[in-house]
Amino acid sequence: MQRSASPEYAKMVKFEIRPNEAANGKALLLCVLVLTFTISTIGIIFALQGAWLILPFAGIEIIVLLASALYVGLRRKNYEMLVISKNFVHITKRVRSRKTVRSFVKQWVRVELCSGRTRHEPSRLLVGASGHRVEIGRSLTTESKERLHRQLSDWLKS
Repeated sequence: MQRSASPEYAKMVKFEIRPNEAANGKALLLCVLVLTFTISTIGIIFALQGAWLILPFAGIEIIVLLASALYVGLRRKNYEMLVISKNFVHITKRVRSRKTVRSFVKQWVRVELCSGRTRHEPSRLLVGASGHRVEIGRSLTTESKERLHRQLSDWLKS
């Protein structure tokens, strides 16, 4: 992100949160191709030996593999971005193909870390003002949410 010389961008802070997705696009495609080739080869070998009934199940495996790869590939693009400028706080969320942007006046913004209703439910990090709150950091651990809560509180005070 480039900063401008104008006073609005002089003290801009950007927090970007992405799920920890290990596979990039090329690695995911290579994995799908190798597994599809392996499943097809095993299915054909068994079919040639008379066990032709394995072919429909191999096809189902390939369809499930492709659906899973598509799901992982679409999740790779999800992110949350929080930008704190001199006067505003902008929250951009991209989930699947939907992108939403919420803006709040910095002086009114509050950051809240709410514990889960039960011991097994994760905590929630809420940012907002005037009764409107947005949850951020769903993919973060509780410790990371606590650290982000402290950092955001410090930046909003300054």
